[in-house]
Amino acid sequence: MNIAFWSEEHQSGTTTHLRAITEVMSVLCPKQKLMSGGTLSGGDGEIHFFDCGSGFSARKRHVLWHADLVVVSLRRERRCVEQFFMQDFHISDRLIYLLGGYPQKEAVDRRYLERVYRVDPEYIGEIPFCNGFYDALQKGAGEAYLRRELASAAGWSGQSGALLQELRRIALLIERLADEAERDRQRLRQQEERLKARKAAKTARRVYSGRGTASGAAGTGKTG
Repeated sequence: MNIAFWSEEHQSGTTTHLRAITEVMSVLCPKQKLMSGGTLSGGDGEIHFFDCGSGFSARKRHVLWHADLVVVSLRRERRCVEQFFMQDFHISDRLIYLLGGYPQKEAVDRRYLERVYRVDPEYIGEIPFCNGFYDALQKGAGEAYLRRELASAAGWSGQSGALLQELRRIALLIERLADEAERDRQRLRQQEERLKARKAAKTARRVYSGRGTASGAAGTGKTG
C-alpha cells in the first residue's frame, strides 16, 4: 500500500505527523512491513510512506494521484480548510485528515469538518498539542519521546496520553485500510488470473475445433 502525507500549505505539520504515526505503527503493528519513500509499490504486502511536504510538483502530483491513501495535514484555520476543499479535494478518493497544532478560538475541529464538509469523523484526526512532544521535536528527538512514552504506563496520561491515544487510533485505522487494500489487490489479481485462464481455454477450444474441421474435410476427399 502506498500512503502519501501531504499538506497544501507550509508549516502544517506534514513531516511531524508522518514521523509520529510511523513510529507508533512500528510499535503497535509489528507485523506490518513499513517502508519509507522509494518507488510506488505494486502490492507486495508492504506499506510505503511518502513525505510529499506541501504544495505541488510533477513528482508530488504523480505520488498523490497513484497513492492508495493520502493523509492531509490541515491547519485549524477556516481559510486554509476552505481553500483545500474548493481546490484540491480531488487529489484522492481515499483521504485521512489530520488537524494539528494548538486549537485557537474559532479553530476548525472534527465537528466542523463533519458538519460543513460531510467528512466521516472516523477519518479525521485531531492531534492534540503536547508540550513534551514538541519540546522533543525541537531537539530532534520526537521519535525517541514517543517510544519512551509508549513503553511507559505513565505516558498514557495527561497531554502525552491524549496524543498517544489519537496517534494510536490513526495508526490502527491506517493498518486496517492497508489490510483492506491488500485484500482488494489479491481479489483483483485472482479475477485477472481467472479471466486469463478462461481466455486461454477458449482459444485452445477454438484451435482444437479448427483442427477437427480441417481433419474431417480431408477425410471426405475422393481418391482416384
